[in-house]
Amino acid sequence: MTKVQLTEVAENILNQIISSDAIEVSFGPVCGLHVYTDNIDMSDEGITINTKENDDVGVPFISNSDLNKAKIKDGIIIMPIENNHFWDLTISLYKLNKIVAIN
Repeated sequence: MTKVQLTEVAENILNQIISSDAIEVSFGPVCGLHVYTDNIDMSDEGITINTKENDDVGVPFISNSDLNKAKIKDGIIIMPIENNHFWDLTISLYKLNKIVAIN
């Protein structure tokens, strides 16, 4: 199997995903799945989103070819998933801010 290389745009999108603190993933009937980016593993074939809901969600893996199709629209990453022609995967990026504890 030939390894799919990421385009420059896909690398930029992947860097934005990895450099965020958390993401929100929506895919078809699965909406608002929140994942900390330490729970995303990268490999030569793509990225794996590790969640406790993996068994129910069904979209823990995003291939390099899917990442190459990703676009950014209105600040949200949108990509068609090659094994599902009905839904797009959307990813919103979040940065967490440190807050001060008070008595």
